[in-house]
Amino acid sequence: MLAPLSIDGSVTASREVRATPRQNWVLDPVQDMLFVIAAPILVLLAALAMFRTLGAEAATSFIIVGHIVFTVAHHLPTFIRIYGDVDLFKRFKWSFVIGPVVPLVFSAAVLTYINVKGYPVEYFLYLYIMLALWDPWHFMRQHYGFMRIYDRQNAAPKHIAARMDLWLSVVWFTYIMLASGTWLANMLDDLQSTVRFDLLPIFPADLFAALLATTEAAAFGMTLVYAGYLLWCHRKGYYVSVAKLALVAITFGVMFLAYAPNAWMSQLVPEWSFKVGFAVIGIVHMTQYLAIVWRYNRNLATRAGRARAGWFQRLHSRGGWLIAGAYVLMCLTYGEVVTTERSSRWLMSALLAIGFTSTLLHYYFDGFIWKMRHEQNRENLNLDTGTSRSWWTAASSSRASTMLLRQVSYFGVPMALLTFGAVSVWSAPATLSVEHMMRAQALSQEGNATAAAQYA
Repeated sequence: MLAPLSIDGSVTASREVRATPRQNWVLDPVQDMLFVIAAPILVLLAALAMFRTLGAEAATSFIIVGHIVFTVAHHLPTFIRIYGDVDLFKRFKWSFVIGPVVPLVFSAAVLTYINVKGYPVEYFLYLYIMLALWDPWHFMRQHYGFMRIYDRQNAAPKHIAARMDLWLSVVWFTYIMLASGTWLANMLDDLQSTVRFDLLPIFPADLFAALLATTEAAAFGMTLVYAGYLLWCHRKGYYVSVAKLALVAITFGVMFLAYAPNAWMSQLVPEWSFKVGFAVIGIVHMTQYLAIVWRYNRNLATRAGRARAGWFQRLHSRGGWLIAGAYVLMCLTYGEVVTTERSSRWLMSALLAIGFTSTLLHYYFDGFIWKMRHEQNRENLNLDTGTSRSWWTAASSSRASTMLLRQVSYFGVPMALLTFGAVSVWSAPATLSVEHMMRAQALSQEGNATAAAQYA
């Protein structure tokens, strides 16, 4: 592990001489390139190699299944960190203790109903719509967090630097998701076919085209604004992080290649799909997350009273490649156990409930335990703490009853709405998208182009 980086200086009677700022890293330059900055390129190249060696069908299956396992695997570090950080657990105790109750109990009730009725266990996957909506935002926030970590030495006003990084991330993520031409369409189709939320009428083709053109203009416009901001930083003598710029260029470049239809990927791998691209970027998200949690826990283990005594403190304070390998293996084992298909309906139901709860809690907990304005996060990631706030003063603590009511509304209401729609579909199946396609084809053959376009 790297020692905390700082700007060394000496004060004389007349002036202060400061050394040139150096780039800080999550792990170290080599490991950051492998697991964080260049990870999108490396994973994409590995995926392309699989298509060439295994064939399209086997490669697609391997990548998507691997993504599912890796996704659940990277939830475990969240829970390890929560358990290992005594101060964190004490501060947000009721969020952590009550957090699993609502999604787990709700999931168990739905799966019990599905089993009693004899419906396929896969019917439960309608609740994953909730996770599919949350996932892009979660990944974007992680990317933004790495930008802020690499930008640590920048002396520009924090409110300006943070907003510039955030808006660059938001507009490019939004544009690329829409440019895929698949994510929004799949989401609208899932909402219509699984929970009877028919939102297609408010998304006619011309509206989608307008949204895509608007977000594309916003992405390139924000890039020009950001270039002006970098020039301003350079002229002011503020530090500009090459690592941050490399992360941005590589992440968005590979995302566009993997998500959006483009000539290069079509020629290189004609069988490539958005689902494969989404899985590839999802694996990148996992490697980045494992890296930052490992760094955080390693630093935490050196702080007496902050790290939980016992195996957590012993293993993380020791570190090394052997311990790191065991850490990764344990996470992958968790992902494999939770996502493996079982022949027993009730065992499969239990695993589905655990997997859904695990994912929901990972998104929820990460939303507040990783805020970089908290002093405790900054000190364990070797960031300056001069302008940060302790999470003990950042927000008031909530009682158990208040937290339960809050999470019932936060989790329970959207799950109940989705369930109401899903049950109506199970009892009286809605028209599936394939039926609309068949109707459109029939109308087109009859010469009714207007009606055919509407159904299509």
